[in-house]
Order: sequence, then C-alpha cells, then structure tokens
Amino acid sequence: MRLVSADNPKGRLELKDAGNRVVDMVGRVNIVEGIRPGSLAVSWHYGHWAYGSNDVVVDGNKIKGDNRRAGGLCINALLAVDPVIKDVCLTDPIGGSGSFSNTRINLQPL
Repeated sequence: MRLVSADNPKGRLELKDAGNRVVDMVGRVNIVEGIRPGSLAVSWHYGHWAYGSNDVVVDGNKIKGDNRRAGGLCINALLAVDPVIKDVCLTDPIGGSGSFSNTRINLQPL
C-alpha cells in the first residue's frame, strides 16, 4: 500500500542530497489486534535511505555504500508541515520531538 497525507499527496520523498533518488512511501500492511481500528502503526526504526546506503565522498575519498541498507519505511515525509515555520513537521511543544499523532494518513492500493 502507498501511504499519503495532505502535505504529501503523492506519497514520495525526493532525496536531493543522496544521489537524487526518489523513495516511495510504500509498505506491507498487516491488520493485527492491539492497533485501534482507523489507526496506523509504522516501525520507524527500519526506515533509512542514507546511513551508509549510498556512496559518499569524504576528504576526496569515495566510500562505497551498501544498497541493502536503503530500505524500510520512514514516515517523516508524510507528517503535517508546521504552518508557521513551513519546513519542519509539527512538533511537541514540551519535548520538541516530531508530532507523529497529528497527521491523517491514508492508504492507497498499488
């Protein structure tokens, strides 16, 4: 299924600083007990598209990436954008972390 939101209706992320790749917000859906109907849970910890997944140059030396690391699903690109700051997601006013509970996500079949 493709995950989409009001601020990311295409469900895609352009990685301009990592080889100009485009990542689709696509994942497998499992319906399980313990998740409230109408809610979505995504294991954010396995969604990385950098962290050694692509080649980088450090001090003129090319460090080869391992594309096996470029996987998973990270929902940050789907989160509601702060209407005042405009380039970050809504954040928790106390702790400052991303507010993962304030974005309505829809699922679209592929």
